[in-house]
Amino acid sequence: MFINNYKENKYLDMRTLLILFISLLLLNFGFGQKADFYYKSGSIKYKAGDYRGAISDFDLCIASDSTKILSAFYERGLAKVKIGEYQNAIKDFDIYIALLPSDENGYVNRGYLKNKLNDTKAAFADLNKAIDINPRNAMAYQYRGNIKIKLLDFRGAIADINKAIGIDPSDANNFFYRANAHYSLLNYKAAIVDFNKAIRINPKFAVAYYNRGLAKVSNGDLNPGCLDFSKAGELGYDQAYETIKKICNK
Repeated sequence: MFINNYKENKYLDMRTLLILFISLLLLNFGFGQKADFYYKSGSIKYKAGDYRGAISDFDLCIASDSTKILSAFYERGLAKVKIGEYQNAIKDFDIYIALLPSDENGYVNRGYLKNKLNDTKAAFADLNKAIDINPRNAMAYQYRGNIKIKLLDFRGAIADINKAIGIDPSDANNFFYRANAHYSLLNYKAAIVDFNKAIRINPKFAVAYYNRGLAKVSNGDLNPGCLDFSKAGELGYDQAYETIKKICNK
């Protein structure tokens, strides 16, 4: 009799465990669905320019430990960049790189941010690593070239940006940065050619008009340069009007 009761209790225990196991599976599935929802919602908010809302959704996605956690760290980092939280963004890219060290984009973004925070040595290391992983990453060359401009290595900058242009000739910033390097080397004609290309790709590139104006004035073409300053001002670059007063209205 005791043996029969033992078997019955054992059966009941196994049934309870099975129900509990199925319940946990369903519960976890529910969490996964919620996490995916938060990730998708965060991505939509990011694209719509609601960066703080995106960060909140990515926080919830990460807290749920979903399969989207890797992408959530990456995109949350991008959203933090948009609101100027560079140090916090670096922390997200640190985690992303630790989880996926084979993706060069983590290094590119972290390198960009470290340069923004004037940690040039660390920025170089990240961008070099990105290029080691993928020698066809145009942004890595562009960012590294821009750092070289800041360090007054203008020829080195041109070499890097040449590579960026060879990979992606559709990015106006590549021509803009190379033009700035040419200008710094007093090669005004080459600078004007590159500013022309940048403006052709992006006709609303206000700073490119302004810098082209400086190049034209430096090359002896005052009136065309002043027209560029005026266009830059129309596009919202207010510094251009001060330059017009100093140079063009004499």
